[in-house]
Amino acid sequence: MALVHGQHWDHLLTPYGGWWLVEVLGFVLLPALLFATAVRRRNATLVRVASVITVLGLVLNRLNVSLIAYRWNEAERYFPSWREFVVTLTIVTLGLLTFRWIVNRMPVLHDQPAFEQGH
Repeated sequence: MALVHGQHWDHLLTPYGGWWLVEVLGFVLLPALLFATAVRRRNATLVRVASVITVLGLVLNRLNVSLIAYRWNEAERYFPSWREFVVTLTIVTLGLLTFRWIVNRMPVLHDQPAFEQGH
């Protein structure tokens, strides 16, 4: 918003402005166009590709907010300690294991034989 309302278009010519353009054009606009094209053509493969690009864009955005552009003008740059990496890896692993447990024990990817089909 500050870019448009403040008429600060010159910020787009800086390295961080270029990084912002890559993030917005490559990981927001491109997947949006791919999703629209995939729906129009009824192409599931294109939806999967757009989904992967979207997830990569979310990861890139979080890295950008928390590491790359966080306090960019400070003399001392922040980098997470090994304990923060371990906590993050543990949370992601627990989430994946929980998802796997749910998928293997509930009718998520396949029909449950005991479930009545009339519902």
